[in-house]
Amino acid sequence: MYRHDIVMTTAATNTTAIGTPAGAEQDVETRALWNNAAFRATLQRSRHSAAGQGTLPLDKLDRRRPLSDVAKAHAAAYLAALDQLEDEQDAEVTDDQGRLLHLVLTAAAYARGQGNLAELVEESGCPESEIRAVAAALRGARLLDVPDADRVSSTATGRASPHDSTPAATR
Repeated sequence: MYRHDIVMTTAATNTTAIGTPAGAEQDVETRALWNNAAFRATLQRSRHSAAGQGTLPLDKLDRRRPLSDVAKAHAAAYLAALDQLEDEQDAEVTDDQGRLLHLVLTAAAYARGQGNLAELVEESGCPESEIRAVAAALRGARLLDVPDADRVSSTATGRASPHDSTPAATR
């Protein structure tokens, strides 16, 4: 199925593993990327660059391009969700599941007011409509600790929330 072997080197152990990924263990997107000549060329350039110039340790990278506290919290929550899902299903998380986790966490940040929608769309790569929909579902299910989420939602849209007991004429 694959035309090329995967070569992986880990810096911690300085070992290299060469092998071909098993088709059942890889999703369609991974297989398509691996068979894409441009993608393989980018990987090769990256390997040559790292071998010639070295790589930056995480602490130096963080000093050059520091992450916000919100971004760090998002990353920590994402890793925790990945670990929890792997444990629950006793299997690796698929790319689709990872994207869904990322969307839900991004929408939760939006629902909590931890960033404006345009920035979250740009940073996350998630579609605006999906962020809005998931944020609305999280608020509607009362899964977030967001003060007056119903009132904010109904005021912003001009529509009454199903949980808003204030008559429309007095809003």
